[in-house]
Amino acid sequence: MSGEPTPATRSYRPGDWYAVFGERVTVLLPASEKPRVALVWELVDAGASFDETLDRLISGGLRHLPGFVLVGSADDETKIVVRGAARAVLTTAEGPLVLDGTEAATWVERALSGVTALEVVVGAPEAERPVGSPTDPDLTIGCGLV
Repeated sequence: MSGEPTPATRSYRPGDWYAVFGERVTVLLPASEKPRVALVWELVDAGASFDETLDRLISGGLRHLPGFVLVGSADDETKIVVRGAARAVLTTAEGPLVLDGTEAATWVERALSGVTALEVVVGAPEAERPVGSPTDPDLTIGCGLV
């Protein structure tokens, strides 16, 4: 063993939201936010931090941003913000933690250590497309825009 950490495997399923995967952060935006996607990709691809990305996302005000998911990891800490039609399940040694953006007036935010898995479902309500739905294959990705 080399002693280096194993890189996380990231995957997605095709849908109607955009996902921007970078080295430091991942951002998901609904289809209505297509004009923002290129700007977010440029920022994320340039290595922006979690805080820089969040500042840019909300710079025009929350009223004009119906939903988003922002995830950042550094060292052993994972930060996540969930807003709108999005749900995330973070798994740690203590068990799963569910964050539901539909239940918040602004957003739901957490910072956790020891996250071993993260699953995000956006768009359709849980009853229509539950977390872990096997209907679509997982596609792996490093960095990119999908």
